[in-house]
Amino acid sequence: MKAQINVLIGEGKFEEAQALCKTLCKRTPGDAEALFLAGAVDGQLGNFAAAETALRRALAIVPDHPVINYNLGVALFRQQRFEQAIKLFARTVQLDKNKFEAWMLLGQANEAIGAGEDAQKAYVQAVSLYPASQEALHALGGIYLKSGLWADASNAYARLLKLVPADPFCIKNLGIALSRSYQFDRLVTLLEPIALASPEAIEANAYVAMAHIELGETEAAEKFYNRVLDADPDNIDSRVGLAMIHNLRGDYELALEFIEPLTNEHPVAPVVALGFAAIAPRFKLSGRAIELLEPLVDNLGLSTLTRARAAVALGTLWDKQGDYDRAFHHIRRGNELSGAKFDRDNLIKSIEMLERLYAEDSIAALPVSGSASEQPIFIVGMPRSGTTLVEQILASHSQVFGAGELKYIQNICFELNDMQINGKAFPFCLTDVSPEQLLCLGRDYLARLDVLSGHAPRVTDKIPTNHLYLGLIYQLFPKAKVIHVTRDPLDTCVSCYCQFFSGAYPYTYDLDDLGFYYRSYERLMRRWNKVLPMAILNVSYEDLVCNQTDMTRKLLDFCDLPWEPACLEFHKTRRTVATASSDQVRRPMYTGAIGKWRRYERHVGALVSALEKYS
Repeated sequence: MKAQINVLIGEGKFEEAQALCKTLCKRTPGDAEALFLAGAVDGQLGNFAAAETALRRALAIVPDHPVINYNLGVALFRQQRFEQAIKLFARTVQLDKNKFEAWMLLGQANEAIGAGEDAQKAYVQAVSLYPASQEALHALGGIYLKSGLWADASNAYARLLKLVPADPFCIKNLGIALSRSYQFDRLVTLLEPIALASPEAIEANAYVAMAHIELGETEAAEKFYNRVLDADPDNIDSRVGLAMIHNLRGDYELALEFIEPLTNEHPVAPVVALGFAAIAPRFKLSGRAIELLEPLVDNLGLSTLTRARAAVALGTLWDKQGDYDRAFHHIRRGNELSGAKFDRDNLIKSIEMLERLYAEDSIAALPVSGSASEQPIFIVGMPRSGTTLVEQILASHSQVFGAGELKYIQNICFELNDMQINGKAFPFCLTDVSPEQLLCLGRDYLARLDVLSGHAPRVTDKIPTNHLYLGLIYQLFPKAKVIHVTRDPLDTCVSCYCQFFSGAYPYTYDLDDLGFYYRSYERLMRRWNKVLPMAILNVSYEDLVCNQTDMTRKLLDFCDLPWEPACLEFHKTRRTVATASSDQVRRPMYTGAIGKWRRYERHVGALVSALEKYS
């Protein structure tokens, strides 16, 4: 009878099999296999309560049978009794660690009850068993996305992309993960070939266009947005994208010409409202922008990220209108909606590790490339501290190319991590890396600068986070120049809080976190100034805007550049500036941003306290 039941199950004749199971169980009530078969058949027929009853009886007889534990878990899972199912799936994989299906359902059950970390661990095990499983990679990438682990999500979806290169769902989620983890170079590498091969792959072309904007490559971005519009002439995102390109280039009238019609055609589209808000104040259209944004903030049908963006954009508009209380209300709400999480412990550990690695008495023993290149000029500092202004001044010089916020140093960190020199991950490998390896990595960096700049004698790299990697920069380019830009802590931190960075700087969404991070950054910069045997110029934003000519001479002298009057008229220099300061650097020098934090003095007591507490 058991053999006959198995044949019927294989043929999909579950009702006939069920009848035989009932007879079998009556004849042999203590037979675990008979009860297991009855439970399996009931499960196939969707009778999960009956399946549960039979399988529990079977499990009582053979409690350590992995398949019975698994099937009972499935019966409970289908009844949405996830916590009970979790116990059975956990027992299953304890008995049979290679049970792929149990790992997958363990992940799904944990995900259903909101236990993201446990779900993640289960999916990792499933992927380790079957690295080419599309189902497991989808699940792993998805849980990483839900958890905001953008870099991990990008790795999972990048692996999946090799298996399903044309899958729109994979392309979309990979684009999200790469953009949220600011891996724009990698996004272009992975998705541009797909975009070029498939004009109809709108998602791929759109993400590639966005990545090129973030990299400051507006011509390439324009090309890919136009490819999207060739396939879908009414694509709103790409039409707004073209407007943003013109705005970044300083072609403000053309930007308005592109986006203003969309405010009538698509007045409820968030991308239109957000894009228009970036352009409207210049043309005294803030009132219209506010009308478009206000409904978005309370629209629960939108993602919290979109609502957060809208709230901060509203705050920015009210700031320009001079209503600072209302402005701060919206800015605070946007930051609260962001859901950003800042890992203080990780920052503390990172700084302590760097202090040990670059101790004053051991730094001379670290390997150095020996590169004599003075081409790169690294501009570092907190976001909103004036780094973009310094770069714009230097980029106005005939011998300097302003490359903007490059991720090349960060990419070298990834390469060193992958190299696992003497089995050591980055940054611990920096004691063991050879001068030849450093020289090779440095040459690759310089080659990329040459591609960007057309072999300019000097090239600026101004991403603020490079302050974390100045030790590595010294090992790569001991002759390079470093310009460290400082600004009043309260002005810097309030400006960061009022700027929505979309997750790039997770410490900027909370005033106490901002105070903590600022003091930690100060601590690290004091260390670099003390121990690094390389040229570091500390420049005060306040000195720069109040003594423009003298400070500009000081910058040029430090960089061994001859005087050029064009550096005083930096606002006339035509170049794409893809940062939050793109508008400011197209204006002549002004002092109005000094002490700007006082507009919000009554609202930022937590920041003032934090800066005192963590000093």
